[in-house]
Amino acid sequence: GSVTNATSSLVSHNQMITKVYFPREILPITYVVAGAFDFAIGFVVLVALMAWYAVPLTAHAWLLLPIVALLALWTLAVSLVLSAVQVRFRDVGVALPVLVQGLMFASPIIYPLSVVPAAWRSWYLLNPMAGIVGSFRDVLLHHAPPDPIPLRTAAIVTAAVLPLAYLFFKRAEATMADLI
Repeated sequence: GSVTNATSSLVSHNQMITKVYFPREILPITYVVAGAFDFAIGFVVLVALMAWYAVPLTAHAWLLLPIVALLALWTLAVSLVLSAVQVRFRDVGVALPVLVQGLMFASPIIYPLSVVPAAWRSWYLLNPMAGIVGSFRDVLLHHAPPDPIPLRTAAIVTAAVLPLAYLFFKRAEATMADLI
C-alpha cells in the first residue's frame, strides 16, 4: 500500500509542486510513514489473533523492529524511484497493481524460502523482500531468530539501492514542476 500511494503522491499533489518549492521527497516519505502506521495497527491485530489462538510471542519478537525498519527503507527506495518515474510516465500508476501482484509471487509470501532451489537462491535473495518476508516468518511462526544470510543480503541491497534511489529522485526533481 505504501508503494502504491507514494508512487502517485507527486502527481496527485501537482498544484502544490508547481506553485511552492519544498523538498519534494517529503511527499513519498509521508506515504511510507503512513504505511508504517497502518502496518503497526495490523501488527496489533495480529498479536491479538495470536493471543486468541494461543500462539505465543517469544523473546525473538524484538527482532522484528530492525526487520520492520529494513522494510520501511526498502519501501522508501522503491517509492522514490517509482514516484519520480510516474511524473514522466503516467502509466506507471496504472501498471503498478499488476507489478505489485507479480512481485508478490517473486517473494516468498505464499511459499517458504526453502522451496527455492539452492542453485537459484543467491540470485533470488537479491530481492530484498525475500529476506524480509523470510525473516518475519522465522520470528513469528517458527519462534526462531531470522536466518542471517537472507536478512544480511536484504540489508546490503537496501543500503546500496536507497542512496541511488534518492540520487535518482533528486535528479528527476529538477524537471518535475515542468512535467506535471
